[in-house]
Amino acid sequence: MGTGLVDTTVIDALTDDTGAGTDGTILDKAWFESLDEGQLITCTNWRITSAGVGFLGDTSNGNMTRGWTINQGAADDEAFCVKSSDIAHGTTGITETDTYFLITKKIASTGGALLTGLSEGIGQAAIELRGISVGDDTSKTTGGKAPCSVDAYAQSGTGAAAPGSNANIWTARAGAATRFLVDVEGDFHYDGADGGAYDAYDDAMMLRALTCVSAGSGVIRNQFDEMIAYNEQALIDAGLLGAPVEEGGLVNGAQVQRFLMGAVWQLYSEVKELRAQRRGLVSRVAGWLSRT
Repeated sequence: MGTGLVDTTVIDALTDDTGAGTDGTILDKAWFESLDEGQLITCTNWRITSAGVGFLGDTSNGNMTRGWTINQGAADDEAFCVKSSDIAHGTTGITETDTYFLITKKIASTGGALLTGLSEGIGQAAIELRGISVGDDTSKTTGGKAPCSVDAYAQSGTGAAAPGSNANIWTARAGAATRFLVDVEGDFHYDGADGGAYDAYDDAMMLRALTCVSAGSGVIRNQFDEMIAYNEQALIDAGLLGAPVEEGGLVNGAQVQRFLMGAVWQLYSEVKELRAQRRGLVSRVAGWLSRT
């Protein structure tokens, strides 16, 4: 140690003296201590056991064989974060500008985990879940599996069980507002507010045009297909397609449902009109027959 320098940190080690090491002992625990104004302050916030378990703010975890345990105590801010000098996203109201991943409590008083990813790329995924498995599962049953999976449970005693009837199990949200929801029976619900009105279109013709454009040569056409006045650009303008099919345009499922409902109403209205015309025709024929 150079002139004028003083110790500020000491690393202590505790052994269990079992004789397993080359010097007759093995490391059981290690922790850091700091010197403050000549006083030795023991800090047990960071410990590593010989079994390979690390502790930060804690001393034991009966459910961990090897790994890291972090105990925040009463703190409600970041429990874990990852930084990079390449990142400067500027979202400093959430975290520091060079942090691109962090874990916090979802709700300060009740818990839950909130995983947050941040990116400075425009339109770039800020957090992504990737699963890589060996082989494919192609079964389409309640036992089907996939490389990426979300599994919802509800507390049952000290354990967990499947959620109850009609329970919500998954949501997609935007700005804290739920836009898409799946419940335990497999029913899905979406925010259909302000979906727009499309009464100016012949909805059945629009849906047939979508089938012809997306399926291509696989469509069996008939004489009524010649009456279709809508092309691919019309489908894009109406929001049924996100982009040309050749460019990987995706079908808007919610919009398809809106057009289906519109097509049903248009067909119902036409049937009612035809029935009214038939009744009028029958009445006139009956009147004519009564005079002959």
